Parts: sequence; structure tokens; C-alpha cells
Amino acid sequence: MYTIRVGDTLNRIAQQYRVSVGSLLSANPQIKNPDLIFAGAQLNLPKDSFQPSAAGQPQRAPAPAAVSLQRGVTGASVRELQRKLVTLGYLSPEAAATGPGVFGPRTERAVKAFQADNQIRQTGVVGQYTQAALAKARPAPRAVPAPQPEISSTAPTQTDVPVQTPAASGYVARFNGATPAPATRNVRAWEPVNAPVQSSPSNRSASRYADVINQFAVGSNPRYTPRDGNTYCNIFVWDATRAMGAEIPHWVGKHELDANSVNSWLNHSGAAAGWRKVDARTAQEWANKGRPSVASWNNPGGIGHVAMVRPGTVTSSGPASAQAGGRNFNFGHIANGFGSRQPEYWVHA
Repeated sequence: MYTIRVGDTLNRIAQQYRVSVGSLLSANPQIKNPDLIFAGAQLNLPKDSFQPSAAGQPQRAPAPAAVSLQRGVTGASVRELQRKLVTLGYLSPEAAATGPGVFGPRTERAVKAFQADNQIRQTGVVGQYTQAALAKARPAPRAVPAPQPEISSTAPTQTDVPVQTPAASGYVARFNGATPAPATRNVRAWEPVNAPVQSSPSNRSASRYADVINQFAVGSNPRYTPRDGNTYCNIFVWDATRAMGAEIPHWVGKHELDANSVNSWLNHSGAAAGWRKVDARTAQEWANKGRPSVASWNNPGGIGHVAMVRPGTVTSSGPASAQAGGRNFNFGHIANGFGSRQPEYWVHA
């Protein structure tokens, strides 16, 4: 094994070990672009690789010791790691700029989020498995993403298509739904957050709407993780609608609204705040125009539920949606969260 160093190229490594670039590529199928290799990642050396000994005689090249990156480490390898995490959407440029080349808490959180998405133990340490996964990872497309069918083992396979690309709307997305914006991670759920992506009636678009939703990364954001017997569907809807200038409140006076109370507020106070009740297909159409759209269900015998309708298509499982609750997911459909229940739909200009 060979650990790539700053300034290395495949051609330079091949010359050092007296092998061809082609044999290096054959031994490392994880490399998709020969011109793009990363310091700290590891290469498999072909069996015929040699290097000069001290006496000038060729000998088998020893495998250098693996180098792990972890909190407290500094240098060019960390800077390259941060660049990759920014490219993949796990670290914001602003967070990386607070300590370029310094493996601090923000970089560690980004690494853990990447590890979680790639089925790697969440240690925050960039060892050989994380390095290999980073080397293969590619940025997610910036169009409105397709919903993932893996929400549950019983969820039917779904297919979705972009309804409006960034180029069509003039808006360039900043988030892919995998990693929450740092400003949205506050686990004191009763406190509002100031999300970086905002929308208003004057700048609605499907692309911006999707980016508003994606910045919360509800599937991985600790703010919405069920804990102490509580779930946070109402908090997610509060956060998302607040960022869109169409707040469905969590607080009315000194009273906190749970999911059932949200449904009651929509029915009794929603119209005065610009919300109106529609059918499922209209709710999807409004989301596809970038206009806030929610699904709400009142449970007279227990806990209700509320979710965001997001840009996408209506399928047999209902409109496209994102939700917190018993299941947290960023890309899905209404039935993946509400089951067979038929919620009410509400839209805002």
C-alpha cells in the first residue's frame, strides 16, 4: 500500500515504483479520474513494483504505514480533506474557512456525517475505509433530487423527476439534503433557528424550495432525532415554513403547538395567515411552483402528524414529501410517513 502525499501524481508514483500508470490504475479500480487523487488516500501497489535500495539494488517496495486524520491534526492533508467535504456538501465553505488545514469540531462532524451516509462506523477519524470512500465519492447533482425508495423495507419503489432545474429558475442550490447547515442543528427544539436559505413570495421557485428543505437535512439532523419519547414533525414544519416566510408557528402566545394543535391552527387561524386548504394534487402543483405546501393530520386519539410537501410528482403514495417524526426522511412520499391515513393539504402563496 502507498499513502498519497501532497504533490503526488499517478505518473510520479509510477516512476518511483517502476511500474506503469496503467498497472496502477488496474490495481486501484476505485480511481475514476487519473488526474484526481487525494493526499492521505491509499493506493494498492502492483505486485511487480520496486524501488532502489540504499545499495542501489532493486527490492520490493515496502507499504508505507497508513496515515489517519483526526481531530487535532493540521496540514495540507486536512486542507485537502476539507476541500473534498465541501465539494460533497458535508462541510460549508464558511465552516471550512474558519480553520483551513485544521481538523477541528466542524470537520469532525462533517466526517461523521459522511461516514453515516457510507455505512462506516462514525468515529470522526479518517482511516483507510473513509479515505477509500472519499476517493470514490462524487458530488450529488444539483437538480431537485429524486426521492429515495429506502425509507422503509415496506415502502414501494418510487421514481421522481426534477420539476425545475436551477438553470431554469436562475437559482443555484447550496445543499443536497445529506448534511444539515450548521445553523439548523440546535437540539433545543423549542428555540427558532436562522436558516441560511430563505424564500419569500417575491422569489419563489422549485429549486429554492428544494434548497430550503435540503438545508435542514431532516434525515440526519440531530435537531429532529427522536429522543426522550418525543418526535419533532411540528418543529421541522415550523423551521421550514419560517424559512419560507410563511411560518406555521410552534408558539402561540405561551402555548406550544404539537401536531394536533398545528392542524387546529391551520383550520381556525390558517386563512388569516395566508394558508388555504386544497387537495393532494394541488398541493404538489404549488410545491412545484416553489410555494409552501404542507400535509397535516389530526389524531383525536393520540399524536397527529404534519409534513412538508416538496417539489416532485404525485405517485400512488401521494405527493413528494419530507418529514420528521417516527421516521425522518428528506426524500419520500406522503404514504411513507402517514401510511394509509389521508391528511389535509394546505398551501401558501
